[in-house]
Amino acid sequence: MPTTAYNKGYLLFVVLSTIIIVFLFASILMSIVISQARLTKHVTSRVQAYYAALGALYYAHDRLRVNDPVWTPPNVTFYFCSVAAGCTPPNIIDPDLPASIRSLIVRVDPPGTGPHNSRRMRITANYTLP
Repeated sequence: MPTTAYNKGYLLFVVLSTIIIVFLFASILMSIVISQARLTKHVTSRVQAYYAALGALYYAHDRLRVNDPVWTPPNVTFYFCSVAAGCTPPNIIDPDLPASIRSLIVRVDPPGTGPHNSRRMRITANYTLP
C-alpha cells in the first residue's frame, strides 16, 4: 500500500501521543519517588531523635541511680548536643549524635513528682530535617 500524506500525519500523531504518555508516566513516577525519599529522610530523623532521647534518658537515670552530685538538686536541666551544633560546656557534649539532632534537653523534677514518690524526667529532642 502506498504511503500517503494522511498515513504520515496519522503516524506522527501516534508517535507524539506515545511520547507524551510516556513522559507523563515518567513524571508521575519521579514525583512519587521524590516524595518517598523525602518521607524516608523525615522518618529517619524522627527515629534517630527518638533513640537519642532514649539514650539521654538512660544516662540521666544512671546519674540519678549512683547519686551523682551534679544531678541531685531538686530541679536539674541538662543539654546534650554535639560540637557541630555549637555546644559548649557545661552542656554535655556528645560527638556521636547524628547531624540532624541539634540538642536534647533533659529536665529532672524534684522527688515526689513521679509515681511512687519518684522523680519525673522529661526529654525534648530538637532535630532538623536533612
